[in-house]
Amino acid sequence: MSTSTLKVGIIGTGFGASVHAPLFQAHPQFEAVAITSVSGRNTEQVRQATGITNIYSDWKTMLISEPLDLVSVTSAQYQHKEMVCEAFSHGYHVLCEKPMALNLNEAEDMIAARDHANRFGAINFEFRYLPARSKVKEIIKSGQLGRIIHIRYQGNALNYLSHHSGHKSWKEDKSLGGGTLNSIGSHMIDSIQWWLQEPITSVSGQTPIHFPELEDLSGKKHTRTSDDSFQLVGASQSGSTFELSFLIRGRHCKHNWSLEIYGTEGTLFMTDDNQIHLGIESRPLTLVDLKASLQMPASLPASAAFFYTPFTFMLDELADVLLHKDRTPKTLATFEEGYQVQRILDASRQSADQGTRVSILP
Repeated sequence: MSTSTLKVGIIGTGFGASVHAPLFQAHPQFEAVAITSVSGRNTEQVRQATGITNIYSDWKTMLISEPLDLVSVTSAQYQHKEMVCEAFSHGYHVLCEKPMALNLNEAEDMIAARDHANRFGAINFEFRYLPARSKVKEIIKSGQLGRIIHIRYQGNALNYLSHHSGHKSWKEDKSLGGGTLNSIGSHMIDSIQWWLQEPITSVSGQTPIHFPELEDLSGKKHTRTSDDSFQLVGASQSGSTFELSFLIRGRHCKHNWSLEIYGTEGTLFMTDDNQIHLGIESRPLTLVDLKASLQMPASLPASAAFFYTPFTFMLDELADVLLHKDRTPKTLATFEEGYQVQRILDASRQSADQGTRVSILP
């Protein structure tokens, strides 16, 4: 392993090319030396989009051919287990996109592969590093809110049109890991567990499909089997309760994201991941100062803008963990934490399928 820069190979030319590649390239302690398509995307298009010259059409060939320090797995969920385990078998560290796997059994196999290889595995819950979410963590840990009674966390997106028509992909297929519970809910579940620093012990969920049909660009209609919204309610080990929801909406909504945290000593409100108001005891709500976001270099693509600040902060810590061999990160999400999120995802789907509340054993 290099003492100053870490050589990265990226699996996936969708999110991997538009976000991971430019942000790894922009970081002084990483060098994206290779990228491989999973779906057979045109290599010249990938080269022009990323500036990476070593481009593969087979991910296994990249793992064999390139002297890497880290493999970034940005493929679909149903492909994570095989790719992660193979990367570990070659002696590489792994950054895996969320959620970790299709199910808990796969996540267990991935942890076993990591342990056998004696390498480090991280899950890309980069939104932990957003200044607002980091501040929420700091405020809860400080005890200002007292004992947390209830958390209400809601997200929504202006995506009606894209759910009626567009390109058909694995994202419409539940069996392949598609759906908003996996893509959005995994981040929200991780935030809850990270903020509270205790396991979730029960959950009751709904995963409706409000738009069951997708018409592709040729006019052919396809059936969607993955959820396009979700609602979860549950409780943590200490008795804190929570409700999480995500929905597809029309144009009129004041905020895309809203968080309310009620404690015995105070209340916190966060809106759109960029503003926090805090009220302690009977005092009025006050605006909380947040750490400044980073200024993205103009040379980077617009597709990376939303992710630039949290991803860069995450890479700072990832580099420190890998280069200095301190495998106890402060904020970086480990495979163990990815496993805990997977437990809640599996339980939520079980609850939705059976129409029952599901208890989650320690």
